[in-house]
Amino acid sequence: MSHWPESNWSAPWEFVILGFSGWPPELRALLFALLLPLYLATLTGNLLIVGLAVVDAALHTPMYFFLGALSAVEVAYTLVLTPPMLAGFLLPPGGQAVGLSTCAAQMGLFVALGGSECLLLAAMALDRYLAICHPLYYPQLMTMGLCWSPSFS
Repeated sequence: MSHWPESNWSAPWEFVILGFSGWPPELRALLFALLLPLYLATLTGNLLIVGLAVVDAALHTPMYFFLGALSAVEVAYTLVLTPPMLAGFLLPPGGQAVGLSTCAAQMGLFVALGGSECLLLAAMALDRYLAICHPLYYPQLMTMGLCWSPSFS
């Protein structure tokens, strides 16, 4: 068993992401120009869904509650992932360093929001199951109070 001297050991505090750094700057700028409008359209569409689900009283039903919540999670999800990726397209290859704490926070948010999205999709599936298979009991089973309760999620 070999033991390394402590003086030769160092812990990295940041690392460099090399994903697109080998690509020519013109191609990275083109990729940025193509993906930025898609990101903005996704953000705008999801915020519009959330806004409509909150503002319009006719949409205060469990189905639209879940759609609004899913859109809100999707907004947070894209805010965690896309802006750093878009910035990486414009930064020079050496400027794409990511700190360990930043990486850990991004990964934690990515996993938490992905799990939230899965739970919301399961709740939406249950909502549709109750609406289709038990249409007469649906108004009593699926209330807004149930949607907001922590025991449901």
